[in-house]
Amino acid sequence: MLPRVAGVLIPLFSLRTLDDLGRGEILDLAPMVDFARDMGLGLIQLLPLGEGGPDETSPYSDMSVFAVDPVSLSLRGIESVSRISLTRARRKLDSPKEPLGRVAVRAVKLPMLERAWRACAERRGESPEFASYVEENRAWLDDYALFRALKDRFKWVSWEKWPSGLRDRESSALLSARRQLADAVARYSWSQFIAHRQWAAMRAYATEHRVLLGGDMAFSPARDSAEVWAYQALFNLDRTVGTPPDAFNQRGQRWGLPLPRWDRMRADGFKLWRLRAQRAAAMFDLLRIDHVVGLYRTFSFDEEPDAPGEFIPADEPAQLAQGEEILRALREAAGACILIAEDLGSVPPWVRA
Repeated sequence: MLPRVAGVLIPLFSLRTLDDLGRGEILDLAPMVDFARDMGLGLIQLLPLGEGGPDETSPYSDMSVFAVDPVSLSLRGIESVSRISLTRARRKLDSPKEPLGRVAVRAVKLPMLERAWRACAERRGESPEFASYVEENRAWLDDYALFRALKDRFKWVSWEKWPSGLRDRESSALLSARRQLADAVARYSWSQFIAHRQWAAMRAYATEHRVLLGGDMAFSPARDSAEVWAYQALFNLDRTVGTPPDAFNQRGQRWGLPLPRWDRMRADGFKLWRLRAQRAAAMFDLLRIDHVVGLYRTFSFDEEPDAPGEFIPADEPAQLAQGEEILRALREAAGACILIAEDLGSVPPWVRA
């Protein structure tokens, strides 16, 4: 059971300190934990931590629902990054007029991460700890690291426009790409390893100070994401998830997210959802499920701009059965991680129950 607790909701990128490079970073959680504790708060609730594309501003449309945005890493926590290089980077990013956008910070920070990776690799090679992390996280890390390397190679073109062998994930094409992009794949895996180490330190610090960390499970990965690319059969790319017309929007909302094929997800025991819950449980004490009503009944539109949308499943008994089945799978996979649900919009009373 969730204890009665007061908390604060704040995006990680908003946790600004004098040590960051223009946006909040993982190690900035420590002073936030101190601040929350001093105010008598027991929970810090965050938004999704994934990496969006260069032009993406929503944290609910990420390139991976598993990976942490490398821009969130704290470079001061990486051994091969010098204080001098951090000072130069801060001066370069210093903007007294307005907050820096993610793109500007990314342009400075990612090259520094790449240099840090090369320095670590040349100095020590592949550490046993890093190799162990890669092995333990293969279920999502292999696809993410290759996807991210391919996004660089193809200048951010959508995976749907990649050469057919890679687009359709033919084994020979994937094997060849892994060989050719081995360094980039290792580098993106390493960035997740560093994120893991920094996050583990902050999770331990929060636990020590009796402050819970809350995560946020976005409803779906973006269409142009590692997971949709890796699990193409589980998504209907001809329809987009959204909300029906209401008093706030007479045309409804189109979110651009691919429609889950719930029948196929059910056939494999909701494997992808279970993996997501397990990943969240390893990072957070509490997990907020975004758009929980969509697990029961998902509203979607086809590509015709004026066509009406529809609920899937269509009838209420099937909706109730589906939502309970998915939530049961999430609860089993989440273990001790506490689940809460977002309830914005029109939520039927039987969903609330």
